[in-house]
Amino acid sequence: MESHEENYLGLTLAEFAEQITSRDVLWALDGDEAFDDGSYVLQLDLEDRVRLIAFRCGSDGLSDPETLSELWMASDDFYALLLDWRERFMAEWASLPKVLISQDQIPFTMRDRLS
Repeated sequence: MESHEENYLGLTLAEFAEQITSRDVLWALDGDEAFDDGSYVLQLDLEDRVRLIAFRCGSDGLSDPETLSELWMASDDFYALLLDWRERFMAEWASLPKVLISQDQIPFTMRDRLS
């Protein structure tokens, strides 16, 4: 069995570095990729397939190998599923009643994003 130093998410360190540096990799700087329970989902587009890698971090901030899982999908299927989810989410959001609030009720950190 390979150690994490030799094998990272099923790739050698050199392969992983190539995947990251040879593409336009975007990382959500505000932590949007993290869930409330400390879990993460990574998406890698590899030719005509998408690889999803999910894991949870412990209180030490390190990934817990027991929680590591992955899923491979055809790119067309993945993006069709994502688009369908977005359309359903937006339709449900649009159908819900909205509460108008004043500018002073918006948290300061969100004001710049909304203007």
